[in-house]
Amino acid sequence: MRYYPLFADINEKKCCVIGGGSVALRKARALLDAGARVWVISPRLSEGLRRLKNRSRITHINARYQARFLSGASVVIAATDQRLVNARVSADARKARIPVNVVDVPRESTFIAPSYIARGDLVIAISTGGTAPALAKKIRRDLAAAAVPRYCRLLKKLARARTQFKGTVASAGTRKKLLEAIIRSGLRRRTS
Repeated sequence: MRYYPLFADINEKKCCVIGGGSVALRKARALLDAGARVWVISPRLSEGLRRLKNRSRITHINARYQARFLSGASVVIAATDQRLVNARVSADARKARIPVNVVDVPRESTFIAPSYIARGDLVIAISTGGTAPALAKKIRRDLAAAAVPRYCRLLKKLARARTQFKGTVASAGTRKKLLEAIIRSGLRRRTS
C-alpha cells in the first residue's frame, strides 16, 4: 500500500484550486461538499465556476497563479491544463508544507484524491493508487448501485441504537456486542 488512507477535516479551512476549467470545477465542488472555504485562482472560469462565484460559494482570484495565493491554505489542488504551472504549484506548496494534489500526476502530489461515495455519514473512498482512476470510478458506481443504500439504512439503525445503548447499557463491551449483533442481523437479512 503506497498511500495511507486519511480523511481530513477541512471544514471552514482555506483550500486553493488552481485552474478554471471542468476539472477545477469538480475539485471545487468536492471541497465545498466538505465545508471548505474554496479559493479558485485562474484568469478564466468555466460557466459552472462562474455560477459558484456569483452565488458567493467560492472566492475567485482573477489572476495567473502566484505562490503568495497559497498563504494560509490547508490543501492545494493544481488543476490547470499547463504542466509547468502545475509543477510550480506543486513545488510552492511542498516548500510551504501544504498538502498538494496535481490532478492526474501522482508523482508531483503529496496526496491523491480518491473516487468516493458520500451519503450522509457514510463515506467510502476508492483508490487505485493513481494508476487507474477509471477503474476506481467504475467500482464507485457499482458499489453505489448495489450496496450503499443498504449500508446507509444499517448505519442509521446503528446510530439510533448506539445513542440508546449509551444511556442504558453501562458496559462498553456489551454495547459493542449488541451493535455487532445488529450488523450481523442486518447483513444476514439482506443476503437471505
